[in-house]
Amino acid sequence: MRIGAVVRIACALAAAFAAAGCVRAVRAPAPQLFSAPELDALVTGRTLRVLAGGGWEFETLLFLGPGSKGWLDERLVPGMPPLPGDMAMVFEWGIAPGSRICVWAAPLIGQMPNFAPPGEQCLQILRTGVAPQGLAASVERGEGARTAPLELLPGDAFPPAAIDQYLEQVRVLYGGRIPAWSHP
Repeated sequence: MRIGAVVRIACALAAAFAAAGCVRAVRAPAPQLFSAPELDALVTGRTLRVLAGGGWEFETLLFLGPGSKGWLDERLVPGMPPLPGDMAMVFEWGIAPGSRICVWAAPLIGQMPNFAPPGEQCLQILRTGVAPQGLAASVERGEGARTAPLELLPGDAFPPAAIDQYLEQVRVLYGGRIPAWSHP
């Protein structure tokens, strides 16, 4: 039998099954938002990992600690631990309308002159029903926006040694102290 005949038979069978209702298109459920209390309960004291993909080679790792403190690494190489030079201290975070988490973070160590303003970033957290945990995060960066799968990790996934090294480097830059950053 020739390939063209096989293709025609396969197409005819597929059309017959579709007409009989045997084949249905499977749609992913529409993303859903969290209420502010649900989102706060979901993320407080946990680390969010926005997976690489969609044209971005890096992951985002964000720890949202109690008391509005935490850590952020937007240049996390998949499979590697956070590095102090790529980390930023989150000095405040909160829940915003539209299922969003907004964080105010210090600049990276290499961008830390005394006059550098802190940066704000918001992530929209969505229920998707798609693996790994049925969650996604929409992240905006200077070069664009993306939505990627989100994993929630228990506790603070930033290694204590990396945090200690980060804090020591900041103290050196600021005369032995950690600045008291605040957002406008």
